[in-house]
Amino acid sequence: MQYGDFDKFIFKYIIEFDIIVETPLSIKSGGAFIGPIDNPIVRIRTDKGDIPYIPGSSLKGVLRSEAERYVRTTMPNEFVCDILNPDYNHGELRIKREIEERKRKGENVEYEPCIICQIFGGPTIASHVYVYDAYPIDDSYSITVMRRVSISRVTGAQMPGRLFDVEFVNLGSKFRGMIVVENLDILSTNDKRARVFNYAFKIFSKGMIPIGGMKSVGMGRVKVDNIKVTKIFIEDGKLTEEDISSEYKKILESL
Repeated sequence: MQYGDFDKFIFKYIIEFDIIVETPLSIKSGGAFIGPIDNPIVRIRTDKGDIPYIPGSSLKGVLRSEAERYVRTTMPNEFVCDILNPDYNHGELRIKREIEERKRKGENVEYEPCIICQIFGGPTIASHVYVYDAYPIDDSYSITVMRRVSISRVTGAQMPGRLFDVEFVNLGSKFRGMIVVENLDILSTNDKRARVFNYAFKIFSKGMIPIGGMKSVGMGRVKVDNIKVTKIFIEDGKLTEEDISSEYKKILESL
């Protein structure tokens, strides 16, 4: 993979998988979607009614965060930008402007986004990874409302009269997810960007990256099952599909 290789179709990997909820999952909608619940889960409207789902943005966010941790831990010479502040000291926009200024002064330098942005996208480059919303598998999900109490950060004790309701998806609920990786060879053992993505996906698939809210009290742990990986490429002018699930699982096992 090279920086800026979006002008042609080289290959595409489609990773499909089941997400199984292992501890209560609460991805909040940000407002009272139905009824008087204080913290309702996010839903989408379908012909079968309003159903819960796991936003692709939530999944991509935890994968990116884990990838950043991996790079900072194992690749000390790799730069990881401050994605939330692109115009500040460690932001991609500021770095790009500085590189362009140095080039105008005659220095032989070239700008390249940080390794994480080259995978997941950033202010100067599109993403090679597309993470889609995960929807329930048939009627495999159920929802419960839990009443909780607020704790004072000062006294560490219960705050009188501060009860609130949290809605969550129950244990055992199943969702089907999909990630598309374009022009980044996840089967490569030489491309460090592929290694970073594969590590993050492996940690997620093993249930080591919780998602949603209230993670510090054990909520949001999920595991991944039934992974299927399809490679799509052009051969002799024809679109070709190849099931490479077993090869990809070996790659994950080797990490």
